[in-house]
Amino acid sequence: MKKRWNALIITCLILFVLTLAATVIFFLPAYRVNRVYTMIDRGRYDVVEKEFPKLSNSGKDQVVKNLDAHAADLAEKYITGERDFLHTAASFDAIGVIDTTGTIQAKYMDKINRNEYKKAFYGLIDTNSFDTVQYAEAREAMETVQPRLDNNTRESIMVEILNDAYAKYLDGTVSEDYISNVTSTVMGRAFYEAHDYALLVMNNVTAVKTYRALYEEADAAYASSNYFQTINICDTVQVDPLDTTYQEQFAALRARAYEEGKTYYGDLLKEYIRLDDKVNANRLLGEIERFYQGDFDVASAKADLASPWQKAYIKLAGETDKALKEALKDEDGNPTMEDSVYKKLAPDSFMLYDIDKDKTPEFIAFNSKQVSKDMTPCFIFRADKENYVYVGFVNIVNFCTDEYVISIPEDSDGSASEEASLVAYSKDGLSVEKTVVKTSDGYTVDGASTNDVDFLSAQKSITEHSTGKGVKQQKTALLTGAENFVLSYTEE
Repeated sequence: MKKRWNALIITCLILFVLTLAATVIFFLPAYRVNRVYTMIDRGRYDVVEKEFPKLSNSGKDQVVKNLDAHAADLAEKYITGERDFLHTAASFDAIGVIDTTGTIQAKYMDKINRNEYKKAFYGLIDTNSFDTVQYAEAREAMETVQPRLDNNTRESIMVEILNDAYAKYLDGTVSEDYISNVTSTVMGRAFYEAHDYALLVMNNVTAVKTYRALYEEADAAYASSNYFQTINICDTVQVDPLDTTYQEQFAALRARAYEEGKTYYGDLLKEYIRLDDKVNANRLLGEIERFYQGDFDVASAKADLASPWQKAYIKLAGETDKALKEALKDEDGNPTMEDSVYKKLAPDSFMLYDIDKDKTPEFIAFNSKQVSKDMTPCFIFRADKENYVYVGFVNIVNFCTDEYVISIPEDSDGSASEEASLVAYSKDGLSVEKTVVKTSDGYTVDGASTNDVDFLSAQKSITEHSTGKGVKQQKTALLTGAENFVLSYTEE
């Protein structure tokens, strides 16, 4: 009986040992695989480095196969706050033992490092004093994560932070002081792209303040019915394309000012015309034409405003060359001025000057290239109701206080040291009343030789009429821009 029990016990022991051996043989590989994952979770780089090579080929394959999912789980726990940065970073360092290509680390840890760097950076930004616990913690976090990022990555993160802060500044979420703190923090840590970008953001903030102040100015102008100023500000201001709120506000303000101004200025112009206030009417009409262009019946208003002489000169400005070529002919139709001379003197500009002091100015045409402080060759026209009449040609030196002009003698060859003619203007033409010439050969008055005393006396009789101003000192305009110039004429 005893022998039978002994045999049974031995048999049981053998079965237990065999079972245990089978269990070890079956579960040991799984245990080793799980141990690798456990050591990854604990961030034990050194243990993973020893244990992973001991795995069987199938065990290694199993770890590698599930490594991405395990890394994703670790990253998710970091995002939700279940794991802190240091333990997460240690775990991914351990994953790097297996992930020799760095693919998984790049996929998850790069984002984690960037996120941690941002958190640390915002910690520095949000701290108002270097002496606070919060600043010390943010600085420590920064020093921990910073070595894990290269310069380019750190710079790009700071640019992202700048963009985010600037966007929040534009929509009013953060103050100017906050974005100033952001830019100064970036400039304290960046040396390349982010440093330059911080300067750009600072300049942009200054520009934003400027155009937002201009909006207030434009809105105040609108409130006081100064629609031209409102439209002008809205048209010339440069708003950051990212500042959609102010872009929309400027556009809406301009639209209101434009429509209300069209009615307001139209009524005001009619009132000026009714009062025969041509100065203010012409000034207003010029502004209307500038801001409303084809959206206002400018032609009708100008017709209402124009005096007969103005209509004549507006017409003349559009056909000056034709009018002169017709006027500069003798009775037989032959040109009285050589073609080469006319080409040199052909007018491209004009001025208005009341030579005979009858309250209606004369139209004086000239070539702008021939204007000088000494003399300007001029073609003079006068108005006859709504028509124009050619008066004559004269080399104007100075205008006079009466119905004269002082000129260089028409037959001058330029050799005289002093010469002048007093030319009388009348509606029938120009006539020379007195001419003085001084050359090396002596003095002449009206073509006759004389002495210096008589010469000076005659010369004085000419110059005493002078205003001391010639064409160069007058307001002038191009023939192509004649209409507004003529309509806005006021007597000097």
